[in-house]
Amino acid sequence: MESSSSQDRPLTHVTGDEALEAPLTPTGELEATAADEALEAPLTPTGELEATAADATGTVADATGTEGNVADATGTEGDDLHAAMGELEQVSQPDATGTPVGTLEQTSLLLDGAGLSAGTLEAISSLPDDAPPGIEIKEGDFVILLTEDNKRITVRAGQGSKGTHFGELSLTKLVGMCYGRAAYTNMRRPVYLLRPTLQDHIMTLKRITQIIYPKDIGTILLKLGIGQGSRVLECGTGSGALTLALAWAVGPTGRIFTYEREKAFHERARYNLTRVGLVDRVELKHRDLATDMFDERGVDAAFLDVREPPEILHKMTACLSPGGVLGFLLPTANQVSDVLLALEKAPYVDTEVMETFFRKYKVNAARLRPEDRMIGHTGYLVFTRRIVPVADFTPPVRKPKAAKIAADASNGEALAVEAEKTGADGLEDVTEDQLV
Repeated sequence: MESSSSQDRPLTHVTGDEALEAPLTPTGELEATAADEALEAPLTPTGELEATAADATGTVADATGTEGNVADATGTEGDDLHAAMGELEQVSQPDATGTPVGTLEQTSLLLDGAGLSAGTLEAISSLPDDAPPGIEIKEGDFVILLTEDNKRITVRAGQGSKGTHFGELSLTKLVGMCYGRAAYTNMRRPVYLLRPTLQDHIMTLKRITQIIYPKDIGTILLKLGIGQGSRVLECGTGSGALTLALAWAVGPTGRIFTYEREKAFHERARYNLTRVGLVDRVELKHRDLATDMFDERGVDAAFLDVREPPEILHKMTACLSPGGVLGFLLPTANQVSDVLLALEKAPYVDTEVMETFFRKYKVNAARLRPEDRMIGHTGYLVFTRRIVPVADFTPPVRKPKAAKIAADASNGEALAVEAEKTGADGLEDVTEDQLV
């Protein structure tokens, strides 16, 4: 219990010395006193409580210098803060299946919302409802599961489940959902459902050979001029990474003709194309072009990824339409030299040699800098254009420049003087016309 000296006077009039001299009250007595006072206090109607709260708000506002508003300290209007807490309560409520309606990110944003403006809070709370439905996931579709720590797992929607380090996710429940939304594991952890891109398919294909990487594939597609309806010839299928990209780019009306001499590579490429659903755009042929020939004629573009490209260059030339682009991937510099020498004797112009480099950056706005490692050399790229050479072509005679004419005239005069001397010695005279 409090001492009589402090109990008879308001708390604001107690001096520091008196506060130090006052006896300490045990916690149990304080709790009992609070309970007794609560029981003895008369009940107050709701209206009077609201009026009292309003008066208290005005009093605090006057004391802090604000105009009847305590929200300046937090940056949120009183009504907006109340609305934000309502949004938080709504997000945190589970649905009929026990899954939270909103995501953990929404909850975090709403909890931090006291420092945001009312307009920002309203925009955040309305995003899930205003978002378009997105592309629906069907059975058998590929889905990338992105976990809270940015781990990526590629699955196919359908039967069974997939275990993650954040719990187990039912793959059956993915059917009918939309890409870009979140599904929940049995541990109530959100996993975002992403639609695979061309790069995702290339980097996750089953391979038994070295592949052409996306950093080079992008340049190849642009330099070859690949588009909807293109007919492309490829020599050296490998595991099918470039074949997959070519089939993706030409669309349903295009056609890819690809040759591979190794049976195992040929079968693996067929498996990868079938897995992604693009095998119907590709004609895969198991053939050794060192002894056989290409079947196609008049293709729009061609690409060679073989060990000895000069040996089959003339066969590829017969298949490529005039004006079409021929590309090479060459791992070593001496292979580039061999190809350039072969192109000098073939009907090609506008030859280019290049190499691409790719470097990622750390995703940290406060400390933005490149990654410690990068993909360096993967191969040299050579591109050239097929032409029809002009038959019996004679280069035009260039007119001599003025300086050369003057030099020739000076030399002519010197020869004339020398000839005159020779004639004086009894030799045959040389006329000026003969000198010219």
